[in-house]
Amino acid sequence: MPAESFGRYRLGEKLGEGGMGVVYRAHDTRLNRAVAIKVLRPEVATNVDRLARFRREAHVLASLNHPNIAGIHELDEYDGTFFLVLELVEGETLAQRLSRGPMRVREAIGIARQIASAMEAAHEKGIVHRDLKPGNVKLKSDGTIKVLDFGLARALDLEEDMHGDDPTVPDANTREGVVLGTPAYMSPEQARGGPVDSATDIWAFGCVLFEMLTGTRAFDGPSEADVRAAVLLGELPWAALAGTPSSLRTLVTYCLVRDRKNRLRHMADVRLFLDSADTAGSSSVDDLVRPPPPRQAWFWPLAAGGLTIVGLIGGIASARFLARSDPPSAIHLPTAPPSGLAPRIGLGPSVAVSPDGQTAVYVLESGTNSMLYMKRLQELEARPIGGTQGARSPFFSPRGEWVGFYDEDDRKLKRVSIGGGEPAVIADADFRVGAAWAPDDTILFATNAGLVRVPAQGGNPQPVTKAEAAQHRWPMLLPGGRVALFTSVPARGTYDEADIVAVDLNGGSPKVVLKSAYYPHYAPTGHLIFVQGDSVVAA
Repeated sequence: MPAESFGRYRLGEKLGEGGMGVVYRAHDTRLNRAVAIKVLRPEVATNVDRLARFRREAHVLASLNHPNIAGIHELDEYDGTFFLVLELVEGETLAQRLSRGPMRVREAIGIARQIASAMEAAHEKGIVHRDLKPGNVKLKSDGTIKVLDFGLARALDLEEDMHGDDPTVPDANTREGVVLGTPAYMSPEQARGGPVDSATDIWAFGCVLFEMLTGTRAFDGPSEADVRAAVLLGELPWAALAGTPSSLRTLVTYCLVRDRKNRLRHMADVRLFLDSADTAGSSSVDDLVRPPPPRQAWFWPLAAGGLTIVGLIGGIASARFLARSDPPSAIHLPTAPPSGLAPRIGLGPSVAVSPDGQTAVYVLESGTNSMLYMKRLQELEARPIGGTQGARSPFFSPRGEWVGFYDEDDRKLKRVSIGGGEPAVIADADFRVGAAWAPDDTILFATNAGLVRVPAQGGNPQPVTKAEAAQHRWPMLLPGGRVALFTSVPARGTYDEADIVAVDLNGGSPKVVLKSAYYPHYAPTGHLIFVQGDSVVAA
């Protein structure tokens, strides 16, 4: 241990150490406050390159003024010994908390949102942490978190490599003289010793979030070599995430894409997923009709006429536009349907994907006849669903055990078990432009007179909206099932004159959300996807 005092700082217990320095609790006698002192090792102080890096660490930390990043007070020297004076953060580390088991979803979201905010602030300054892990996150008693140890951080405009150092707080998986970082949280490019950027921290964030939700590491093994092999080649134990909100599962998926070019790129997008998971069920019409923020610049030209392409959008995974990559598992529909059959493309959605993403149901037709086919993730071939001749516009129940559809031959709304059996009639229906199954086991669907709601077991439809000089089409429900969005098309107008409208199913008048737009679809990132003119837009 060094001298008991460094000038005005009186040293106390040792808090941690790494390949570059030792951290002590200390007392600032001049300002009468507790601080942390990081003392540079003597063998490092004689190395010109490492001393320069130590100074660089101070400059990096000083530029990060954020409530969720532990700050720096001073860089100083005493009797030939260099040291940093850092903010002392009381409380246990996230690693200590996780040693007792996984967190509740709401608790994990609160911590994850603060970590994301801290990393977003660092990335905006061109700084990559490179060793984000539970051991480098402190949990204060007031619920605030602090990200520690930017000793491995690198300003992206610096050209020199900074290999050969450990984080300040050691970990069983951190070794001096190896590629920077902790193996269990390293990105694949980091594990290979390649260049890093903000996507490296997003990978580590995905690992931390997985661990908070499950209580286990995303990538682990009996040795450091096994851990690195798991990072590079291993399969994530996705089953451990069962029961977590879909937006969180999607977020973990897009954070842990091995190809960094296809990984989620921005911490701001991470926050969108977290906000979506945290606010599910709390949406209201008033929230929707407030002036929206500037629309994100995601546009795709349509490859065909509006209604034709819109008929396919309902089957597209709603968050793929952000990640630009496929999840580790995907449902592959047959490249060629059974002989004599063709995919149904036209008015209304022709594909439905189950809430857990494991099953797709879609319409195939031959001449004027159509039928529903089902394709499960683990099965090689699609199979027909008996009794669904004349089916259009399929949609799943909230838990995925039922498929609803419009029977064009009988002009009925029906449901059929995903496990097989005869379809059951829900209600008479004269329109086939969309339906949505609510968490309260009621179904919202479009009629010539407006939107109506009926119990999924069958009954008399009750009016929700009244279509006077317009047609109400394609209803969809926001998380929680309280608010529905739909398209209102003027009776004698075109889709260029259509509006997206919101209605509170518990009562209240419909309110216009977007003008000159139609076919709304809510993505778990918190975005609204819709058609406007000849483009599909996300806002």
